[in-house]
Amino acid sequence: MSAVATDAKGTLAGKTEEALRVLRNLPHAIQGYRFQNAALRAHLAKTPWYVPRADYDPQWISAEEHAFIKAIKAYERENGR
Repeated sequence: MSAVATDAKGTLAGKTEEALRVLRNLPHAIQGYRFQNAALRAHLAKTPWYVPRADYDPQWISAEEHAFIKAIKAYERENGR
């Protein structure tokens, strides 16, 4: 994930708004965050690895994952998404 944080423009170029949203939420999804957004929930429900957890804790997100999320958010702002 750190490659995105260091070269967001090249890595994220051409991604749809939906793809960016999924990527931005990926660290939380991996840890089992229960999404309120119906479209995101429906997308993740199709994956075999997504298991929502009642005990999800945002502290499970690493510093590298926070940098990943921050880079995508910056890219989205810079590109009007």
